[in-house]
Amino acid sequence: MLLSQALFVREAQGRNEMDFVVAKVKTHFRKSLTYPVGLVLTEGTVKSVLNAQARLETYKNKPWPVSSGSVSAVLACDGKSRCFQHPLFEHYATNNALEPLNNRTPTEQQYVEVFSSALEQSLVTLKYSTICELLEAAACALTGTAVTIRTTRVGVRPDKRGCTVEFVQAADIPSALMALWKYVADLPSSRQDLFGASVAAVGLMNCHPFVDGNGRLARVLFNALMGRTSQNYIPLYDFYNCSPGAHVLRIRQAELFGEWDDWVRFHCDIIGFMAGH
Repeated sequence: MLLSQALFVREAQGRNEMDFVVAKVKTHFRKSLTYPVGLVLTEGTVKSVLNAQARLETYKNKPWPVSSGSVSAVLACDGKSRCFQHPLFEHYATNNALEPLNNRTPTEQQYVEVFSSALEQSLVTLKYSTICELLEAAACALTGTAVTIRTTRVGVRPDKRGCTVEFVQAADIPSALMALWKYVADLPSSRQDLFGASVAAVGLMNCHPFVDGNGRLARVLFNALMGRTSQNYIPLYDFYNCSPGAHVLRIRQAELFGEWDDWVRFHCDIIGFMAGH
């Protein structure tokens, strides 16, 4: 679908702002996520999940063998990042630049326990106002700027072919967030549901309630739903950005086609890596 307005990110006063400019680009409009019902994973993926959850239990109260601060360096050594590549990574890399940022994981790591406590309270009330307060406080802490739930259109910077993605419309954010919170409220209270946490992370990124900081929020949400603390935080950012399109392409598979296996196995592999396997 063609749209006469393209989205781009402009740095202004130390913040990312989304602006609209006249241009001819192909815009893909993101619809609110359809949450999976029942068993949607293959037998092989289910086995991977069980192995990953056993490793999570092993390191429930102690640090991972691989420290979060060393992940990027270890991944860069001897091509270890290749096991996290998506089959379409070369195509993605042709049209999109890989630009990892610094200091994402330490900030998330420091905030996860505060977020986890507030999350549990919000799941009891299931009030939209409480959810907004939680997310706005978290986004502020993670980005270092005062932010509120967006009321404007937001999309990603066009790739080299001029294609972009515009996220869920601002008017649909309340219903999207309520759907996410109801999904999370139905997850086991043990906080060991790897599939559920993986789906919830996609749900938050799909909703994209803020102009900036959505990825950080989704990674903290995943860790909170896995019962992680600052001691055994899973540094997802380093894995998401170790290869072009590593997480983006898998998210799109889940969003557009309801194919969750690749996204879930990706996280199983991450957990295995952190456990030294």
